[in-house]
Amino acid sequence: MDKSAVREMVVQKVSKELYLDEQFVIDVMNAMEAELGDELYGQDTIAEVVARILDIMDDTDENWESDKSDLAERGVKKVNH
Repeated sequence: MDKSAVREMVVQKVSKELYLDEQFVIDVMNAMEAELGDELYGQDTIAEVVARILDIMDDTDENWESDKSDLAERGVKKVNH
């Protein structure tokens, strides 16, 4: 998959799943591409873009919390012990 195809897929997926303006997602990806270059277009591109957007939203929108479920406050349940 070439960069433009990956980029289009990420923009569509992230804007749809997070209910964000497509232009905002494009702007974030442009900034990330300027910072990371081709490294952005790897196996975890969607995860990296989502993480950056959630970080931006946490910093800029007082009504936004990336963890709406309070799961970060709870301990991690260990399995297979």
